Amino acid sequence: MLRSLFLRGEDAGHEPRSNAKSWKRAPDGICVRDYLGENAKADMTRFWCEPVNTYVLSGLRLSTIEIRLPVRVERAGIHRNVAEVQTSVRVSTKLSVEVSTPAMNRKIRIWFPHLAIAVCLLVVLTTSALSQTAEPSPAASPQNTDPTVHARLNLPEAKNPALPTLFLVGDSTVRNGRGDGANGQWGWGEPLVDYFDPTKINVVNRAIGGRSSRTYMTEGHWQEVLDRLKPGDFILIQFGHNDSGPLDDTSRARGTLPGTSDETREIENPILKRHETVHTYGWYMRQYVEQARQKGATIIVCSLIPRKIWKDGHVVRSGGDGYGGWAREIAQQEHVPFIDLNEIIGGEYDAMGEQAVEPLFGDPHTHTSLKGARINAEAVVTGLKLLHPDPLQSYFSADAAAVSATMPPAKP
Repeated sequence: MLRSLFLRGEDAGHEPRSNAKSWKRAPDGICVRDYLGENAKADMTRFWCEPVNTYVLSGLRLSTIEIRLPVRVERAGIHRNVAEVQTSVRVSTKLSVEVSTPAMNRKIRIWFPHLAIAVCLLVVLTTSALSQTAEPSPAASPQNTDPTVHARLNLPEAKNPALPTLFLVGDSTVRNGRGDGANGQWGWGEPLVDYFDPTKINVVNRAIGGRSSRTYMTEGHWQEVLDRLKPGDFILIQFGHNDSGPLDDTSRARGTLPGTSDETREIENPILKRHETVHTYGWYMRQYVEQARQKGATIIVCSLIPRKIWKDGHVVRSGGDGYGGWAREIAQQEHVPFIDLNEIIGGEYDAMGEQAVEPLFGDPHTHTSLKGARINAEAVVTGLKLLHPDPLQSYFSADAAAVSATMPPAKP
């Protein structure tokens, strides 16, 4: 079995250690821990290797081995299904072998004086890949592909853990970027804080831009909310704007299947580098509801806010056969509160007219300005007041008293 991979420095005078059980530091270079070994760190995420000059195979030193491309190793993304492990070999006239094993996620080209040695090493590498198949990994297990997302987005924490917390979960229409109004764009979660009494409840906006109901969960962000939840907490959740995208494109891979059924589709996720079973929008929303309930929290489902798209004098709504209707359906099936933000805000826009609505947005049709975000936050408060009972009524601030408790009048 291949035990060690050494990254050699300029000086070739030192012999590497053989039969090592894990990655070790060579006297003249940099070495990294063997991620295939028993002693590999469980919290390892990724590392990059530069050209490699020496392999050790059962004590035999084989020189001039070079990795032509950087090696990326992501332990959480290792394929553990035997059927998914593939190995391709190309032997050139110069007795080189190129080995590509997705399970190890690397490609190497090896130059040997003897083809037999190359074939032996190929067998060893393939065996190492297959040895990782003993314990299947769940296809939907969370994997945060951006470990620095919290630092970059300045995601908040509860200021007073002794108080109940209202968590906001969603996309950039709830929290845009770092929540600081960059590019003149704000989510409704930032001004919503003003409508709650900070001496009674924390309002923690954990929404992340670009996420769908699927990727907020599969990237591990939802698990981080669950880890913070305690009995008596609340969640406002809104998804839909990003769920209509492709399932497996190389830039986002964030789409969900339409509807609320149990339909699934199998894909190879190019972002997470693993096999994934993709579900419907409704299936993911149902998971949020059920898992929040298990933690003793009250979850309130919101339909997505409308885009600034007009037709015949009205803002286009997301009706029954769309994300707004599907959100309502899940709330009804799960017997949890529902706020129809799509209709409440749409009615406000209709009454205001196109010209008045224009400055409420910081981009062509999706992300609101601060004024627009405040209108949407008030729509959330209106939606809460329309609930019977309203689970958050006792936590409102004085600002919430002035917000209407009725639906905006319908425009003919």
